[in-house]
Amino acid sequence: MLPVTGMTSAPETGDAAESPNLDLAELGRAALDTSYVSLGSRRTASVHEFYRYPARFSPTLARAVIEAFSQPGDLVLDPFVGGGTTLVEAQLAGRRAVGADISSLAVFVSQTKTHLYSSGACSLVRAWARDVLGLRLDASPAAAPSLGSTEARGLATPSAWRLRRFIGLCLDSIRRLPDPSASLLARAALLRASQWALDMREQVPSVSGLRETLAATASAMADAAESHRQAVRAVAVGGGYRPKVLCRDATALAPEDVVVGATTPALILTSPPYPGVYVNYHRWKIMGRKETGAPFWIADCPDGHGLAHYTMGARADHSGDRYFRTVLEAWSSIAGLVQSGAVVVQVIGFANPGEQLSRYLATMDAAGFTEERLPQLSNAPDGRLWRGIPGRRWWVVSDGRAQSASSTGREAVLVHRKR
Repeated sequence: MLPVTGMTSAPETGDAAESPNLDLAELGRAALDTSYVSLGSRRTASVHEFYRYPARFSPTLARAVIEAFSQPGDLVLDPFVGGGTTLVEAQLAGRRAVGADISSLAVFVSQTKTHLYSSGACSLVRAWARDVLGLRLDASPAAAPSLGSTEARGLATPSAWRLRRFIGLCLDSIRRLPDPSASLLARAALLRASQWALDMREQVPSVSGLRETLAATASAMADAAESHRQAVRAVAVGGGYRPKVLCRDATALAPEDVVVGATTPALILTSPPYPGVYVNYHRWKIMGRKETGAPFWIADCPDGHGLAHYTMGARADHSGDRYFRTVLEAWSSIAGLVQSGAVVVQVIGFANPGEQLSRYLATMDAAGFTEERLPQLSNAPDGRLWRGIPGRRWWVVSDGRAQSASSTGREAVLVHRKR
């Protein structure tokens, strides 16, 4: 593992000495960049936009962190991989990468974004997109969510059942594609277009609207996939690195999970669930507040877990004890898998920063990680870097009631080193 240049830990103070060898100017600019991750609900100009994952990471920030704290060929780990942003940017920067997540949907999304699709697979998906335009509701689909399941919830309404039937027919046609890579990309396109049609909508579109959007989305995603493959192969030997993505709880990672060859992670870059904040990572909301697990059906990765499974108990545990117990277990497990000196950079927000930040830092310290406060990055009186997210306001539990909180629109960029 290569040493990280320019960071010196100061165990007595928890601060890092400023070093001229580590240029953090670009990282500071990237952290404060307020550009949207995606420029529109139908945009698919890059693999980052293959799916709009909740609380998604900033690609600009991820790239700046990777370039500041690792070298080409290093191994980057994201134990809460979510939408796969860390893996994509590591891949584009010529780094090896491993990602893990407790959500099978997150694993599917990350795999679709980082897979290197051949030209032949992309051509098959473009042809499939043209065929979709002729797909009509004159047959009963073999693919359908199980009645009474969370995947079927919200899809039996008069407004949505036709879309459900069309999606099922699309899934049937995807299973007939002769190339597994083409099937993966086509399924990702269907997931993306269905998200546009169903998620966070008061009224759903017509079948013809979804059909046309799906055809355009699949074709655009095939183009983006080809561009991504070319970009990855331009920066790495051997045709480019392919990240390893695991459906694994961060508390249960093993050495064989995070070691590639003889290389252990030099950098851990992640954004774990926020304490006290609950986000629907696993469901879409249809026509107001109806929640559906349809994305798991479309991605063919049935799950069945509730919200607390993904947020470490944010809605059910007002004290936060369960969350911090789980975080301690996770980071203690990770600490046992990396060498001393490995750097951890995480982006995290809080329902109540005044109380929860100090508790989170104490948890990291107990797990074996020392905080590094870098004067070059500081933009707040506490010596840390805080970034604002325009328009973001997640739900929290306060005084026994669920309500949105403006505090969740700010995130801290925390830097630690394994002792």
